[in-house]
Amino acid sequence: MVILNCNKRSLIFRYLAGCALSCCCLILYSLKTFAEGSDTVGKTITIGTYGYQPHIKVGAGPLQGRGINYLSKLLESAGYEPIYQVVPRKRLAQYLANGKVDMAFPIYENELRNSKQMSVRPLLFETPGLCFRKENFIPFLSVIDRWKELDIIYAGGTEIIPFLAEHNTSLKPVFGASIQDRLIKMLASKRADAAYVANVLPMYNINSRFYKTIACSNFYGHSSPVYIAMSNQLDSSVIRSLRTSYKKLPHYVEFEIEISK
Repeated sequence: MVILNCNKRSLIFRYLAGCALSCCCLILYSLKTFAEGSDTVGKTITIGTYGYQPHIKVGAGPLQGRGINYLSKLLESAGYEPIYQVVPRKRLAQYLANGKVDMAFPIYENELRNSKQMSVRPLLFETPGLCFRKENFIPFLSVIDRWKELDIIYAGGTEIIPFLAEHNTSLKPVFGASIQDRLIKMLASKRADAAYVANVLPMYNINSRFYKTIACSNFYGHSSPVYIAMSNQLDSSVIRSLRTSYKKLPHYVEFEIEISK
């Protein structure tokens, strides 16, 4: 009987020890999970940007546009709260390189030297083109003879694609504030035959205020890639987390279609 009681006590002790060990393991696992999750809870990431129609719309209220929706979804799915900072266009890459912002969009290929791409695949492509008064619209710019002798204006400081510069000698820069408005007014008043724009989409889309005034054609084959970039000063774990979330999102072109289903 004594031996039997000892065996019973031994079994009970082992059972209780096993339960205690299981509880300890569960507690330790919960603490570890909480600690890993708390790495991102309450953390913010500052995104530098500027007015980039129709993707980024800067106004009196919060920033709007498909680009804002996409960036917000990207950060929130990685566990971060986005804070948007409007930066002058020419300083955005510098802000990113200096760590004044954690991420930036839009960033061009020649601005990536001191930052990291979110992905090697560009988020989108800019396509340059020429805009005309609707009655003088030239649909196919591959026909050089149609535009090689036209008086073409463009925003001063804009880089002209070599294909256009090689075949037209009447390119005239225009400077000043509200440059897009000035270009369109000059077209409308017949002070120029066409206006060169580095990206046709912001000037000529159904939501543009210029849509009823002008018509634009693209220089196909001369597109420039546009990226989301991250600061080199971001922690490597944050960069990995953002890239993982980016891969899970539908591509930018399909984004609004997917989330509306």
